[in-house]
Amino acid sequence: MLDAILDFLGKTGFAKMFAETNWWQYLVMYVIVGVLFYLAIVKKFEPLLLMPIAFGMLLANLPGAELIHLEYFFDDYYISVVDGEVTGSLSAAMNTFLDSIQPTLYTLGEDSLTFNLQALSAKDVEIFNSLFVMYLGESATITDGAVHIRMSHIIKEVVNNGGLLDVLYLGVKLGVYPSLIFLGVGAMTDFSPLIANPKSLLMGAGAQL
Repeated sequence: MLDAILDFLGKTGFAKMFAETNWWQYLVMYVIVGVLFYLAIVKKFEPLLLMPIAFGMLLANLPGAELIHLEYFFDDYYISVVDGEVTGSLSAAMNTFLDSIQPTLYTLGEDSLTFNLQALSAKDVEIFNSLFVMYLGESATITDGAVHIRMSHIIKEVVNNGGLLDVLYLGVKLGVYPSLIFLGVGAMTDFSPLIANPKSLLMGAGAQL
């Protein structure tokens, strides 16, 4: 019975939080979340803004929930170089591509990978690009000698393996949610006086002229 209780306690969020070295950062964020909830609910200070912000902060800081994986939105998660070796979720495809081209076309350092295409002819560049498209064309692109992950591949990774906040963060990164939030909040706050007093519509129309 005691073992079952200890096993249950070990799987709780409190155990996961205090097991990490940065556990105090969670407590700081919880204090901020509490302050925002207090201002929104008790003090009625901008509840339309502070309530969603506080709730999102609470979800983002739930220990062990894995609702958000910020590494999905950075190139290093897919292709990175550590101690002179290519790592990441696309490392196999990248290594296969590197084996198919001449070693003089790229520079593999301790923590970086750059491609040297300046001295190539137009035909050689076309061959290089065709090989890159064959192995990595659907997932990455090369800009100024550096590899960058396509947004379509990031979206696929988030949809297949991400959590709830990953999807929400994707909307923020694409610029969808901020516009909708400000449009909705503005409509709820600015249109209320207009609906209560329709005559003010004439004043607003005159101001626009």
